[in-house]
Amino acid sequence: MLAHLAFAFLTANVAPSSEQGARPAASVSIVAAYARLARSYENADEPALRALLAADFDFVFVPGTNESLSQYIADWKENKQALPGLGVSISVVRLRVHAGTADAEILLTRSDSRSIHALVDVQREEDRWELRNGTWALVKAQTISDATSLDGAIVSHDGPATIHTMSQRGAIVAQLKELAWRIETSLPDASQRDFLPLYNAIGSARIVAMGEGTHGTSEFFSLKNRIFRFLVEKMGFTVLAMETSWNSGLAIDRFVTSGQGSARAALASAFPVWNNQEVLDLIEWMRAYNITRGNRAALRFVGIDMQDNPFFLRDTLLTFVRATRPADLDLTSQRLACLKLVAPTTAACVSGIAAVERMVANQVRITTTLSRDQVLQAEHAATVALEIAQVFSSPDQLEQSNARDGAMARNVQWVATTEFPRSRIAVWAHDGHVMTSSTYGMIPMGTYLRRRYGASYYVIGLAFDGGSVKATGAIPPVTVSPDPPEAVGGILRSPGESLFGLNLRPISPQTPLGAYISSEQPMRTLGAITSSVDLNPSQTYGYVNLKQSFDTLIFLKTMHPAHALEAPTAVTRSLAVPQGAGGVAWPTKWSLLSFGSVGYSAGGNAPSVAYPNGLLWLASSGAGGNAMTGGTIPVVHYLGRRVQLTGDLQVSNAFGGAGAWLRVDGSNGKPISFGTMSDRMLQGTTAWNPFSIKFDVPRDARDIAFGLWLYGPGSLWATNLKLEIIGGGSKS
Repeated sequence: MLAHLAFAFLTANVAPSSEQGARPAASVSIVAAYARLARSYENADEPALRALLAADFDFVFVPGTNESLSQYIADWKENKQALPGLGVSISVVRLRVHAGTADAEILLTRSDSRSIHALVDVQREEDRWELRNGTWALVKAQTISDATSLDGAIVSHDGPATIHTMSQRGAIVAQLKELAWRIETSLPDASQRDFLPLYNAIGSARIVAMGEGTHGTSEFFSLKNRIFRFLVEKMGFTVLAMETSWNSGLAIDRFVTSGQGSARAALASAFPVWNNQEVLDLIEWMRAYNITRGNRAALRFVGIDMQDNPFFLRDTLLTFVRATRPADLDLTSQRLACLKLVAPTTAACVSGIAAVERMVANQVRITTTLSRDQVLQAEHAATVALEIAQVFSSPDQLEQSNARDGAMARNVQWVATTEFPRSRIAVWAHDGHVMTSSTYGMIPMGTYLRRRYGASYYVIGLAFDGGSVKATGAIPPVTVSPDPPEAVGGILRSPGESLFGLNLRPISPQTPLGAYISSEQPMRTLGAITSSVDLNPSQTYGYVNLKQSFDTLIFLKTMHPAHALEAPTAVTRSLAVPQGAGGVAWPTKWSLLSFGSVGYSAGGNAPSVAYPNGLLWLASSGAGGNAMTGGTIPVVHYLGRRVQLTGDLQVSNAFGGAGAWLRVDGSNGKPISFGTMSDRMLQGTTAWNPFSIKFDVPRDARDIAFGLWLYGPGSLWATNLKLEIIGGGSKS
């Protein structure tokens, strides 16, 4: 069913062939059943599907893989939910009716009317129907070929997996044994002598991408740790670019380069699939290397995904504009207000953020008052902000997927061209991102990078056979059965080695193994899976030309779950704050809420000669996480009035940003309004800055709460806090 594309089919028509067999009445009934089946697919109508499909229905996507009725229906539901804008036509190519059975060959032609690209998928399927209790039921469906075109060009053309004779398989396995190089272990501290074939294969390539067939395999993460160490120590690589947000990459880079905070706190800000002991070991090794590197270049870490924190991006840009073009601050703030992650964006939003990017790009060329790091941060923040807006401007998930990979490719190029123009770079991401061939309409990051860098972009794919996997700490391990014999894992396990590498580039397609890797073969990959339902063959298998997709393939026979770190939890603590601290004249109880780091502390100082209104403060020595202090304001005096909270703030080494906040809760306890100074947050080290936050308090408001917030490391102080009524208006 090619759920790799998450296809949902909205339109359906059935065109029977002229050959209807000897039983016209039965033929008409089956063709009519196809029409009902198409409508059921169109609506992901489970009762209708169960009425048409046999209880023992069997769907075969790859020979040796089978989906049950429940799995098949689950696929259709996921497809319908993901892409409701696609259509399908079903043509009956051949239909033969026998006594109580019927065999059909059909074409499912799918297209996406909402896509900006002309995407067409044609799947040929062989079906078996049976007459049960007077009704025709579909008992088996098998995909025999699939072709996908994008804008008129074929991007993948799959046939059934070749069932090799014993002699053919023997020739493939014999050549595999001859050319494969044994890898002793995945443990990163092992000797690197077994990576000599990799050294020769990579040669002078400037960018080496390390893929993985799953998110959540301990051996894959440890192997990539080991490969990166090899690239650093033997080949002079100094930058690790990971499939995570740029913002989280900055936190990890600060730890790696300066030791700020802890590796655990820094890693907590990255994508959950990397929050495991294996990746933590790599981050800590990078820090240890930098401490003892002598005159060698320092290692650096960068995030390349466009899925980032809009709050951080917006405030980074507003800080830059405030320092360089203050007259444009209000307009820039308005244009960035629409920026959200995983939320639809309008054409006007994209246009406005594109204008911000152009303005920032022009300004960075002439700015002389800011450091290089500040200029680069602003430049790239504008790029990522526009990438977010562009990715979510389309409701089509395939379009979003392709736009995301295109953005990651541009971000890698920015790292290689602008941020680290003289460095060799290792890229860490899933096989589906680093590979250099398109499948099922998906255009991976690697295809763009191969087009840009040619042979200087080198791809190492990581394949597997079976075992168990744990993508994040929030889900239990999932058992994965071994591949069927003709799938990639089934072929690669044949030599009997548990872990080996195979350099694909030099293998001639005229040889048995070369012919195999040069044609599309069924290969299984897993992402951030959540349950065994996500192991459906049509969700996990795709036909891949190994030679076109990877330069080296490392095979692991049996995988084990990654050792997920305990997820950080929110911690709330009561605070003892002296009366009058910060200028607070009203009675309140103080608390500290921190998330993702144990390094946060807060408190207050009583009024003094230096600070007649005392101080409130919030600080963190950790590299990641965020925290806020909270207090309450008696609401009774402000009901129906407009109020203003004012004061003065100062920060020191506040990398992520800091400010004050004010919240009004309604009678149901839910926030009515919430202000965080996001358009004027404080960063770095500053002098005292006055601030104000204004709000209307409804007549039925239950609470007013206020406090300080700090994102990442640093210190924040507040004084001269005052709440006053500034108007007589009311809001009910």
